[in-house]
Amino acid sequence: MSTVMDYNGFTYQYFTYGIRVILIALLCLLCNQGARAQSSFEKIFEGEPKERIALAFDWVNEHSHMPDSAGELLLLNQLLHETEERNDKYLNLVARYSIAYFHVVSLKRGEDWEEELNKVMEKAEQTDAMLWANMVHRKGLLYYHVKKEYAKGLGLLLQAHELFTELGYENNPRASNYTFELAWVYYYLGNYQECIKILTPAQHYSDTIFPYVHLQVLNTIGLAYRNLNVPDSAFAYFNRTLQVARDHNNLIWIGVASINISKYYIQKGEYDKALLYAEVQYKNSKIKDNKILPQDSCEALIVLAKIDMHNGDIDKALVKLSNAETGLNAVKLVAIWWELLYYDLGYQLYVVQGDAYEQKGNHLNAFSSYLKAYQYRDTLEVVRKKTQSQKVHTEIMAQQYLSKLRQLKNEKKVWAQARNFSVLVLLLGGAWLFLLYSRQRLKSRKDRQLFENRGQILHTEKLHAEEQLHDYIQLLQEKNKKLEEISQELLRLRLLPGNTEGGHAFESMEKLKLAVIITEDDWFRFIDLFENVHPGFFTRLKGLFPDITQSEMRLMALLKLNMSTNSMAGVLGVSPESIRKTAYRFRKKIPAGINKNLTEIVQSV
Repeated sequence: MSTVMDYNGFTYQYFTYGIRVILIALLCLLCNQGARAQSSFEKIFEGEPKERIALAFDWVNEHSHMPDSAGELLLLNQLLHETEERNDKYLNLVARYSIAYFHVVSLKRGEDWEEELNKVMEKAEQTDAMLWANMVHRKGLLYYHVKKEYAKGLGLLLQAHELFTELGYENNPRASNYTFELAWVYYYLGNYQECIKILTPAQHYSDTIFPYVHLQVLNTIGLAYRNLNVPDSAFAYFNRTLQVARDHNNLIWIGVASINISKYYIQKGEYDKALLYAEVQYKNSKIKDNKILPQDSCEALIVLAKIDMHNGDIDKALVKLSNAETGLNAVKLVAIWWELLYYDLGYQLYVVQGDAYEQKGNHLNAFSSYLKAYQYRDTLEVVRKKTQSQKVHTEIMAQQYLSKLRQLKNEKKVWAQARNFSVLVLLLGGAWLFLLYSRQRLKSRKDRQLFENRGQILHTEKLHAEEQLHDYIQLLQEKNKKLEEISQELLRLRLLPGNTEGGHAFESMEKLKLAVIITEDDWFRFIDLFENVHPGFFTRLKGLFPDITQSEMRLMALLKLNMSTNSMAGVLGVSPESIRKTAYRFRKKIPAGINKNLTEIVQSV
């Protein structure tokens, strides 16, 4: 009994000792992690603003996927407090932005926090262009992936891309990552050419914060070429991805590149080679703590199932596809950021599953799988169309934002010059402003003189037109007067006793008068000269009185020139009584209730 007791006491003693050792080890581990966290926290306050901004956003990203959201918010508030203590205006804006961003994503009082987000961005725009561009990009991701406002999200991402381009991507420590996130959207919109165009220069960016993004860039270019049906270019980029991943011993990307190379060989019908590469990813997914994403494991199972189907082992293929369905459900949990990937992967999975059931002769299950595949495809198309329908609008937005950026750049340049230069430079600036002011005054004076000269020219032209019109009327009056004198002389000769030829001459003269008093050419010449003095008169007159006759229009035109009845009769070659009769007939056409004073009417036209 004592032996047992001693044994139990011995066991208890070592058990408690072991517990103490474990607790001390855990405490040391926690202290070490805390020290590392504190070290990374202190590091974000070192260096130039652009490095501090990039490190701060990296620190925020590192803590943005904590299981405890309250813990995440606590850390963000700690960052805010620290930036206020150190009076770091750049990181203070990062902290305020990140807190507002956290609340918008968590959908707690989202509208209030979105207003705060916009206020912080407005302040950032006035403080630092690179900081503002970072915030615009992150807001684009928020709208695209979380709020599902695809067009606005793409517009913001394009805006940020233009800002980074102007500032120089080489000056951005996260250049590759930002470029990749924009290109990824274009990839899932099906715009593979634009995706390649954006990513091609990103191959040469040195991303100091996210070096693994280089692998994403190479792999995505390969995917885009594969979808453009350029398999050899795709294969070359997948091979480059695999080589870089092996150099860094990155199991995740070794598997991703292997799966894509496996698909290339399946497309060529070389299933043995495809199997070798597909098994690499599947084996990696079995390694403990491999951190392989569920979508990568799911994709590996789909490829292996295709190979099983080719080899005629449908049951094995269906087992793998069933496991892939479980992986797809895991993908759904992170689909808030990669929604398009989730729908695309689901479409691939259920098409292959439908083919497998079809080969097995189970048409009912095949139909069910195909139906699911089309549902995933239709949802994917809806997302794409939502963004594509406003593509032009978002491009216009990007141009507007780009012009704002240029304005900001110019203002900052002037501000930097004013800050750095000496009093002499300020005096020179004052002299330049005075010169500019003088030139502006001179230009204004020239413009005013030009305007005055223009007015004088127009006035002179009008006077000349009035003079021409007056001379032409005088010519008509003289012509008609001369004809009248000849007519009177012929009348006198006709009345002389014994003169038989005078009567015939008088009749011929009367006919000639009627033919040449005012011909069609005379009338058109008169209209041209009259329109130079009173533009649009005849058009307005015709609009007011649609049934006006030619003789009435002539009467109204001469009234516009303030001519007397006798003068009008002289111009038109008719008697004053004819003028009065024409005026009387025209007054009868004027509707009741309207002033019938022709002089007042004609002056108002």
